[in-house]
Amino acid sequence: MKTSKLLRKALLIQVMLFALITVSISLFSSWHLRESLTQEYQNKGIAISQSIAFIQEHLLTDYVMLQTVIDHFLGMEGVVYVVITNTQGEITTHTFMNSVPEQIMVHLAAQTRKRHISSILESMHTSSQIKELFINEIGTIFDIRFPILMGELGYVHVGLDKYSIGVKIKTAIFNQIILILLLSVISTAIAYVFISRVAKDVIILTEGIKRVQTHDFNTFIEVKSKNEIAFLAEAFNSLVANLREYSYFLECSEERFRVITETIPIPLLIYRKTDGSIFYANQQACKLFGLNRGALLNRQMQEFFENPEEYQELSTRFDYINDYEAQLRKIDGNLLWVTIFLQPIEFKNEESILFTGFDMTGRKQEEEERMKISDQIEYELFLLNKAYERFIPRQFLSLLDKKSIIEVALGDHVEKEMSILFADIRGFTELSEKISPHENFKFINAYLCRMEPAITENNGFIDKYIGDAIMALFIGCADDALKAGIAMLVRLNDYNETRQRPERPAIKIGVGINTGVLMLGTVGGQNRMDGTVISDVVNLASRVEGLTKIYGTSLLITEYSYSKLKNPSKYHIREVDRVKVKGKSKGVTVYEVFDADLPEVKNLKIQTLADFEQGFKLYHENVLDEAYCYFERVLVTNPTDQVARIYLERCYDSSEVGTYLG
Repeated sequence: MKTSKLLRKALLIQVMLFALITVSISLFSSWHLRESLTQEYQNKGIAISQSIAFIQEHLLTDYVMLQTVIDHFLGMEGVVYVVITNTQGEITTHTFMNSVPEQIMVHLAAQTRKRHISSILESMHTSSQIKELFINEIGTIFDIRFPILMGELGYVHVGLDKYSIGVKIKTAIFNQIILILLLSVISTAIAYVFISRVAKDVIILTEGIKRVQTHDFNTFIEVKSKNEIAFLAEAFNSLVANLREYSYFLECSEERFRVITETIPIPLLIYRKTDGSIFYANQQACKLFGLNRGALLNRQMQEFFENPEEYQELSTRFDYINDYEAQLRKIDGNLLWVTIFLQPIEFKNEESILFTGFDMTGRKQEEEERMKISDQIEYELFLLNKAYERFIPRQFLSLLDKKSIIEVALGDHVEKEMSILFADIRGFTELSEKISPHENFKFINAYLCRMEPAITENNGFIDKYIGDAIMALFIGCADDALKAGIAMLVRLNDYNETRQRPERPAIKIGVGINTGVLMLGTVGGQNRMDGTVISDVVNLASRVEGLTKIYGTSLLITEYSYSKLKNPSKYHIREVDRVKVKGKSKGVTVYEVFDADLPEVKNLKIQTLADFEQGFKLYHENVLDEAYCYFERVLVTNPTDQVARIYLERCYDSSEVGTYLG
């Protein structure tokens, strides 16, 4: 029968245990027996010495009888000698065959000398004394001395052989070891029988487990014993039966899995989560990567990712990955786009990833083509919008909340508070008659190109060009419109510096600004529409621009624009008049802003501003004579001040005072 490791270990442990017990008992017994035998021998020696010391006193002088007595004791076990000495330490009787050994003689003499050392030791003569001696001819002995009549008649010395104690100890220990070994053999035999029966069942159970490890699920073990091993065997047989059913189920499941995965038209493979090695792939997956099944299996999944970092990033995620687009690479190097789905699963008792994918390469190429076309269309649309912006400003579309011109519909409109700027060239008709149409267009475009930046840089946009006139809109505060008007006049002054020739005379413009709520939107028909603004605010701005011709000013603003300025004191402004323009029944106050006048003209207006304002106040208080004087003083300093001249004439001609309406 095959020996069980369990049996061998159990027997080895038992043997070692018995050996440990044997050694322990032997050591203890040896020590205890030595102590007992030593004490026993010493007691025997004391008893012998006492029996001799206590004999009748007259016998102590009968040396023949005394010799007979001590010879009798010599026959006792362990007794080596008996010696009787007198008070002077002289040997009177002994049991030695010949002479007393010299070492004993020396010992006896030494004992006699000690008797006279101190009276303190006298009491010791009343009891026995034991000394351990080594005698060359004999060996180690115990010398037991006992006083005769308290030492008055001498001493009895009995020598006991210590070696006989060792012999007895060895004999006793030997017998004890023999007994323990006998018991050990008997118990080992009994244990062997018992353990071998258990080990036999364990071996049967172990062999069954090994067969199950090789996937032999038809294993059945039978144990005849009625102990816990039998219970384990029954549990093992039940477990194997369940494994047999489960194995059959798995075989059926794997077959169904193989049939399903091979019939679905979707690439599917399974790879290990730990190292990415592929250990299952259906035919569609082989087709996707351009490899047969044998060549695809055991390859690393990361080999097929164009971007290794992308694979690493996906590997760190533990959840289901759905509809993820990745660029993969076939074994021949061709790239393909795949929409992948990754599902963590347990397959064949290993943490794995189920990979399914759809080849999107064709669709991706189509999308790229469409994107190219879309980008081209978007670019063309961008160019179209940029072109349209030159006709319909981008800000106009923004106000209508439109992103592109194609979103604009007829009738779209919005109500906003805005500032409107009108600018017109003085005497343009006369000027244009002197030059050719080609030169006319060239001149107009040169002029407008210089004026446009002044408007756009101040948050405005040009709504339309009306011949040589400009109509601009400002969404923000009235300051933007006023700053734009000033900038236009400054640019005009710079432009005139280039026109100091007879055929290119300097030009003048008038700028009118008004602020208010207006409607901005689209007007027209189905085939033609235009963006425009509709409001009295627009008409008033146009009328105010016309007043610049009458008052000889470059820039006029209405009271509505003036009231919307954040800080009017920043500008050089003077009140010009309160007039009723054409189409209006209510008078409107207009102001001149002369910041952009030529430096010499601007300085003269600043110098005369106080006189002008005082005359203006007196005029409207109907104190005409005094007003006349102030306006006259203004004209003395600044003869070119057209506004002061108008008021001077009004004061002079009282019939016209207050009735001039422009």
